[in-house]
Order: sequence, then C-alpha cells, then structure tokens
Amino acid sequence: MADKATITATSYEQASREIQSNNNYAIGCLLHLYNHQTMDEQMRKGTVHQNNIGFNGNDGGILSSIADFYINREFLTSKQLAVIKKTLPKYITNQILGIPIELKSIKQMQENKSQQQNRVVIDNDLLVIRFAYNADLVGKVKTLSGRRWNAFDKYWTATITVDNLQRLQEWGFDIPTDALAEKEQEIADMDFSALPTGLRQFQVEGIRYIQAKGGRAIIGDEMGLGKTVQALGWLIANRETALPALIVVPASLKLNWKREVEKWIPGTSLEILEGRKPCYSGYAPDITICNYDIVMSRLDELISKKFKTIILDEAHYIKNTKAQRTKAIRALAKKIDNRIPLTGTPIVNRPIEFFNALNLVAPEIFKSFWTYAKTYCGARHNGYGWDFTGATNTEELHNLVTSTCMIRRRKEDVLKELPAKQRIVVPINGLSKEYKRAEANVLAWIKDTIGSAEAAKAKRAEVLVSIEKLKQLAVKSKFKETVNWIRDYIESDQKLVVFATHKEIIDSLMKEFDGIAVKIDGGCSSAQRDDAVQRFQNDDSIKLFIGNIKAAGVGLTLTAASATCFLELGWTPGDHDQAEDRVHRIGQKSDSIHAYYLIAADSIEEKIAALIDEKRKVLDQVLDGRDTEDSNLLTELLNQMI
Repeated sequence: MADKATITATSYEQASREIQSNNNYAIGCLLHLYNHQTMDEQMRKGTVHQNNIGFNGNDGGILSSIADFYINREFLTSKQLAVIKKTLPKYITNQILGIPIELKSIKQMQENKSQQQNRVVIDNDLLVIRFAYNADLVGKVKTLSGRRWNAFDKYWTATITVDNLQRLQEWGFDIPTDALAEKEQEIADMDFSALPTGLRQFQVEGIRYIQAKGGRAIIGDEMGLGKTVQALGWLIANRETALPALIVVPASLKLNWKREVEKWIPGTSLEILEGRKPCYSGYAPDITICNYDIVMSRLDELISKKFKTIILDEAHYIKNTKAQRTKAIRALAKKIDNRIPLTGTPIVNRPIEFFNALNLVAPEIFKSFWTYAKTYCGARHNGYGWDFTGATNTEELHNLVTSTCMIRRRKEDVLKELPAKQRIVVPINGLSKEYKRAEANVLAWIKDTIGSAEAAKAKRAEVLVSIEKLKQLAVKSKFKETVNWIRDYIESDQKLVVFATHKEIIDSLMKEFDGIAVKIDGGCSSAQRDDAVQRFQNDDSIKLFIGNIKAAGVGLTLTAASATCFLELGWTPGDHDQAEDRVHRIGQKSDSIHAYYLIAADSIEEKIAALIDEKRKVLDQVLDGRDTEDSNLLTELLNQMI
C-alpha cells in the first residue's frame, strides 16, 4: 500500500467517490479523523450529536478500534474497509476536503497524540489517569494500588502514593510533579519521635516502604530483623490515619507482641483479647492484639470497632482459602484500609500459602486464585483433586511481588547494621493446669518446710529436684508452641541449633522432626557426636541440631546455622554463652548471630532467665569472666519465691 494518496478531494461528491473507490483515501480519511479525536469523544458512547471534529459518540468506539488496528498492522480486512466506506461519508465536511493523506506523518502524529493524552491529575484525593486505549498500558495501570475503573466517564483512578506516581512517570505519563515531590518529602520527614531511639536504618526503610505503598505492604524480612518494630513504627508515624489498629497473631505470640508494644511505644493504650473475655466497650484502644481464632468467633464485634489498620503476623496462617479462619480474616480485612502482613518465610518456597496475603494488599494484581495457582503453584489434577503444592515460575513471582507489594531483606543484606550477637526472648503463654498446681505446691512446701533460703542449704538436693520438676512441667506446657516456632523458623530455609537439658525433651523433638534433625546428648559416643556434627554442617536436608546444653554446648563447631534456640535453661550464664558460641565461631558464614530464648510466661523460667541475665551483666564486667555458681543462683531464686 502506498504511503500517500494520489487524489485530493475538493467537493463532497468527489470525496464520497474517492472513499468508495480508493482504499488509500478511505484509510487516510479514517486516520485523519482519528488523529483529531479526543479521548472522551473516542470512548464515550450513546451521544448522537455530530462533533465539530473527529468521530461522533456512536461511531467513536468502532472507528477508533479500526484505526488502531491499521496503525498496528498497516492493513484492514475487507469487512473493516466496508464499515469505514459506509460510515465515513457523513463526515465529509472541511474535516476531509483538501487534506493531504500521508501515512508516515499520520502515524507520527498519532504517537505524539498518544503521549500527550497520557496524563494524570489529582481530583478528590485520587489520581485520575487518562490515556488513549492501549492494552499494554491498561495491564500496567491495573497493577497500581487502589486502582479503579470509572465506567461512566471512562478513566482510571488510583490512590496517591509515591509508588503509584513513580510508576506512572516511568510509563510516560505526564504526572503532577509537585504531588510526587510532596509525597517524597512527606516520607522523608516521617515522625519517629514517638518511638524510642534504636531503630536501625533498614528498619526505617521498611517503615517508609509501607508509607510509599499507601499502608498496604508485606514485610517479608528474615526472622530476627525486626518486622514487629517496623509495623509498630509505621502505626505511630501515622497515628491519625493508622489507629486504632488490630494485630492478629498466633496465640503463642500475643505476649511477645504485648512486650514489644510496651518496649517501643510505652504509654500506648493496649488490649489483649482472650477467648471468652468480654471485649472493651465504648471505645477501641490504640492497639488491640488477638489470635486468629478469636477473629473467627467474634468477627461481627471486631468489624464494629472500625479499625483503621490490620497487621497479620505469621501471615501464612491464612494460607488455606477454604478455612473458616481465612474467610474471617478476609471479611474483616476488607473493612480496613491499611493492611500489613508479616512473614519471614520466602514466598517462592510455597507460593500457594501466600495468595490470600497477596490478595489482601494488592487485589488488583493478585485477583484470581486460579490464575495464580496455575501460574506459580504448578497446579495439577492428581486423580482425586487439584494439587497446588508445587512452585513454578518462581523468579517471575519473586520479581512481581518485590516490585509491587513486598520488601524482604536477608541477614546478609544488612549485616553492617547488626550487632555480632543478639539475644531475643520469646515469651510463650498457655501454662497447663498441672504446672500451676505444681508451682503452688512447691511454693507452699518451700515456705512451710524450708522457711528461708539459708535453711534451704541443708536441703539443697530436695529443692533442686522440686524446681527441676517445675522446669520440666513448664517446658511441657509450651512444647507444642515451641515446635510450631521451630517449624516456622526452618521454613525460611535456614538451619537452627536447639538446646535443652532433659533427655525426654530432646527425644520428643527428634520425634517431631524425624528425618531432618540430628542430636547430641550425654549418651552419644565420640563417633556419633562427630557424625551428627558432620551431617548438620554438610547435609542440606538436615535443618536441625538438637543438643543437651552440657553435652553439646562446648567444643563443637556448628557454623552451618546462624542462630541458637533454648527450650530449657541451665543454671549459669556461662552454660548459655558457651552454647550460643557454637554458631559464633571462626568460619561462620554470618557475621551476626541470634540466640532465641523461648520462655514460658509467668513461670519459673521467667525468674531463672531474669537472674541469669543479671549475673551475665555482672560477669561481663569481670575480666576473667568467672561463672557464677549455681548455688548462688538457686539462693537468689529461693529468696524471690519466699
């Protein structure tokens, strides 16, 4: 097809004849009209008036579609030619008469027009996005947070966030640059004065990331990097628009969150919801903490409190789309503007577990469960039903998630900001009735029979036996939750060293983690010890090393892990320091290690842990680091109990 028509029409009759007989001329007229068509005229249907320029309302959709087809493919089908030849004569006015038809210049004019129409304005605190129809741009705009299609006026809207503005700018839209500068400055000037000092720079960046995403983002940092404080920091920096907030956590972590709130933002009004405890009435405190099952049983009550933010810790708890727990969380979250799931587990390991969390923060991107499952979860029918446990296109998923709604840092990414060793206490609630009865009996026995700590020296063996029984009962009370905690940790594809003191606990752990754990206790031979160490260090399938504090706490190198976890406590700071240093040795892949202490709340473990910590502070001041004798520790413990 020639680039230029050979005839220039000078009258209605001549133009009409040329449209019917000269395909080049008909196409040229079509493109000329389309080039002068405004977006609103092009998209709005139902109007019947003749526009001063371009197509009228009824013809705009079909003729614009045909023009787009020609611009992209440089030909028209016979049916398309028949349509334009039938429709165009009504437009023979000064719009068509006397025009030169040159395809290359028209295509360039169309590109310029398209760029000029890609514009964004702010109206009613929303971004109003207008552009000539373009399938690629439509797909991109659909990934913006809070995007909506205005079907009547034919334009898109989205929330005003730095992320949305920056992406629109990258796609060639003319954006209100003052709005972008204002939002960027707003994030730079975020007020962290309500939080105590001590935030690390990467944690500040995490808080600003949530802000840039308009309060909807996943914090996916590895365990130990402070996801909790980042979520709390964002709440306080946005007090007016973020509070009251609901924090939903596994039952075992409610006390840990309470502790973190009191540490980072003391004085904040706080409520912990228990199963049958009456909910607050008349007001909602700044922060409410509850476990997932409470949401399911008290959904209507929680919806009525009109929370502005919901934080979901261990977000994979809503992995099962069909579960009542998940349905309740989704129903509640849809009533709340700001949504912040937290997870330390890489999404690409088990993609299916994270669809619901992704859908909550970015429903415009992760809209269809089936599309997600087929694309990223290796969906297959196994003869009985659909299996979604696979992982496919993981790099694509990672790039999509991290570019749209999640920030994730690994320890190696932020090593320069981490101390050489971090001790983290994880309080676990849920003491058994058996423990509570036993503790009451031991206290009564000590007071009635022993009378004083001094008198206890003569019956030291009996006292130790009684207290050791209490310690074992405390561990049994928390055992199920500690197993869940360990599972969550190794889900992040990291190895872990776990210490305990009693053989029964070590054997129970080995049973729970059969096939992926090795152990060293007092009954192991030298050959068995060496085999356990070598397998843990060199076998990727072995995720857990379980050891007795005394038998495995010295002389071993376990640098395949960068964290230790204590299920039971010894009697001296030196025992724990030695055990911690099994992973903090020459050859350690990580320059920063974590030591987790899983402590049964309101139990004798809390008292022992506090005393050990006090003794450790004293020892740190002594040059030779001499250990405190367990008898001294026991004496102080008895003084407290009496």
